[in-house]
Amino acid sequence: MIAPTGKRGYNGEYWVCVCSCGTVKEIMAFDLRSGRVKSCGQGQHRHRDYTGVRRGDLIGVRKTEKTVDHHGSPRPVWEWRCKCGRIVEKAVFETAPGKSTCCPECAREKKRLTARLNNLKNRVDGTNMTESQLRGVLEGRLTRRNRSGIRGVSWAKNANKWTARGFKDGKPIHLGYFENIEDAANARQEFLNQNLKVPDGFK
Repeated sequence: MIAPTGKRGYNGEYWVCVCSCGTVKEIMAFDLRSGRVKSCGQGQHRHRDYTGVRRGDLIGVRKTEKTVDHHGSPRPVWEWRCKCGRIVEKAVFETAPGKSTCCPECAREKKRLTARLNNLKNRVDGTNMTESQLRGVLEGRLTRRNRSGIRGVSWAKNANKWTARGFKDGKPIHLGYFENIEDAANARQEFLNQNLKVPDGFK
């Protein structure tokens, strides 16, 4: 112990301490007196060999020469191989429970899969849409990219005509080209009348 910091925690004052390894760290006096804290806790991470150690989807490969700051102390950076084969660099504390234990690409894929599964769970029975999507179709709610003012109807520049489309079983269905917007809107409405099944009691 060197000197008090002037900061207080839930159980007493913090002191500036120097570990035998040379690390300077602020520790609560109560933890020092009770023996709960006996070192900076860095030695085990600095010297332990994580080669072959699994952390989630990651397996330790080798320790690099790099370090990252963690609460004012340098921590070694390790190379980890993800189950997909990609190599990532992380400190050991970055692979702890609750942290990302895979490469960024796999993390993004997991996020997309979770969103897809949640979307499937929330679909209205008998349809391929969520409640919000079904309500949007029934109310004719427009998307941000809509320029025609009618849901499912747009201008086809290549054909120089109006076009209509609908969705069936999650797949887009082209309903044809039309000279005027009214015919395109009628074609889409007819498609909805024939294919959109609204569950009883849906409001």
